[in-house]
Amino acid sequence: MKLNTLADLLHHELKDLYSAENQLIKALPKMAKAAANTELAEGWEAAAVQHMKRHPGKAGWFRFALDDDSLRARLWERGVALRCGLLALPYGDQGLLISKSLYEEVGGFRPLPLMEDVDLVRRLGGKRLRRLDARAITSAERYRRDGYVGRSVRNAVLLARYLTGADPERLARAYA
Repeated sequence: MKLNTLADLLHHELKDLYSAENQLIKALPKMAKAAANTELAEGWEAAAVQHMKRHPGKAGWFRFALDDDSLRARLWERGVALRCGLLALPYGDQGLLISKSLYEEVGGFRPLPLMEDVDLVRRLGGKRLRRLDARAITSAERYRRDGYVGRSVRNAVLLARYLTGADPERLARAYA
């Protein structure tokens, strides 16, 4: 395709961006399902479209929710919200909505066996992250099996080890 004018270039780039974002919207449910048995709650599409229109240079994450009605689950969700708000550190099981251009700008996912989500989010930085007004509902089975406190301590130790330079291969073995 020959681009003769600046308007032609703009039109071409907008079409490319629109196509990439539509592909991402179609892929998000599959990606969320693959991430720790997570499903996007009703209304996620509208939240994603709104985010892409209002904040094109930012990645978005979904609010973390568990499919457990217990008080422990609600407290865990609040803790995750606090971590995201204070540390700008959403995890992969919350889903991450990111434009192709921003994804490429930060270098995409690195080939890490564990903490690849943390690595990507840290490279994005808090100023390029926003919470979406929709939930990613994750299975609480692992939390019930391991105990909410046990799982939270285990995750916090793995994160601290990663942030202090531990080998991701060793962390992946410990996580398994």
